Amino acid sequence: MSCSSESRVEEEESRTPHRNCFTACPELTIDENLLLDPKLLFIASKIGEGAHGKVYEGRSV
Repeated sequence: MSCSSESRVEEEESRTPHRNCFTACPELTIDENLLLDPKLLFIASKIGEGAHGKVYEGRSV
């Protein structure tokens, strides 16, 4: 495989389909200060529900 073919394969792997076209994926970064330890969460009663999920009342202890 030549250098140009390798770079083309890497470029194609870094793209994802979106509505019949390909776009480059931005790198996802998460601020560590926003993460919570799941062991410190208290989940209370359900307060809502929709087509894509449920919402629960809760707090961190």
